[in-house]
Amino acid sequence: MDENKKKLRKMAIWMIAVFAAAFAIILTVLYLLYLNSGMGSPLLLALGSGWWLILLVGAICIAVYFVYKLLINRKK
Repeated sequence: MDENKKKLRKMAIWMIAVFAAAFAIILTVLYLLYLNSGMGSPLLLALGSGWWLILLVGAICIAVYFVYKLLINRKK
């Protein structure tokens, strides 16, 4: 495996880890906000109100990966 593939694999793992951490933080904060609201299931309310933020974080992670991929391939 050449050096560029190793770098891309490492970056992909980092982006997955960053997304997972951000996903957990977003859902935890929103869950705690809706915990005592009495409007229904706090988990469903957290997912319903935070889906756009989770989608945004995912899009940013994917964009960072592809920009990094372009920069790595450009150095050749």
